[in-house]
Amino acid sequence: MSNEPNRLAYPYRRSLRLEFWISVIVICFRFLTCRRRYSMKAIHFNDAESYEPEKDWKRASLCNETDISIEHFVKPPLHASPLHEHPNAQVLIVLKGKIAIKTDTGDEQVLGEGDAAYIPGNEPHIVTNVLDVPSIGLDIFVPGRSFDFWLKR
Repeated sequence: MSNEPNRLAYPYRRSLRLEFWISVIVICFRFLTCRRRYSMKAIHFNDAESYEPEKDWKRASLCNETDISIEHFVKPPLHASPLHEHPNAQVLIVLKGKIAIKTDTGDEQVLGEGDAAYIPGNEPHIVTNVLDVPSIGLDIFVPGRSFDFWLKR
């Protein structure tokens, strides 16, 4: 006797399988036609939106999307941002110089060129350029943060 089920005893299997695949195709079609379409965007640094929240503290928006934003910044010598927080997770990457990040719990990390730090959303922190020359870095926010964050403070 074979271990295979009697196909005559299960006549509904074929129709269920067909209905299943039709459902999968319909769901995939809806997903493909309803999802938000993205296309590549290039932002040239010289054309990027920029502003100075404070004298010589320069910020340029390299990407300002709902799901991610990337900001290039130049921090003047010994400049410290005010204690602040935001709901967005943040990755700070030091491109040039040295930057200290201090949380309201007293934890402090000093980052040099090429170093990065992850700051969870809603964690109060201060970002300080510890050098007497400008430091340069990138801030990456997920989800994206409004570029005018510092203008609203």
